[in-house]
Amino acid sequence: MLTSLSKRNHALSKFKSGLMAAQAMRFGSAKEAPIPIDRKLYKNALEATRDMYDGCSIMAGGFGLCGIPENLILATKLHGTKNLTVISNECGVSDFGLGILLKTK
Repeated sequence: MLTSLSKRNHALSKFKSGLMAAQAMRFGSAKEAPIPIDRKLYKNALEATRDMYDGCSIMAGGFGLCGIPENLILATKLHGTKNLTVISNECGVSDFGLGILLKTK
């Protein structure tokens, strides 16, 4: 009888083999396929945004000033990343939300 851990490992193994098969169909062979990236977890917003570079594109959600990634926005400003392309439905206000990045343009 399978334990819950072995069931999980078995399901994960089936998922990975299915993913490899799908990649082989898309790329011609599984060796040419990119390696899937696992979910990344960071200790804080500064760590999460350290790989952002000048000229990169970011997409930010939220509605007005609700549900926006305010800590990530502040961390991006602290890193000094320039020439960003920001995809959003609005920038909020000048001193909060994406407006902070707009002021550094």
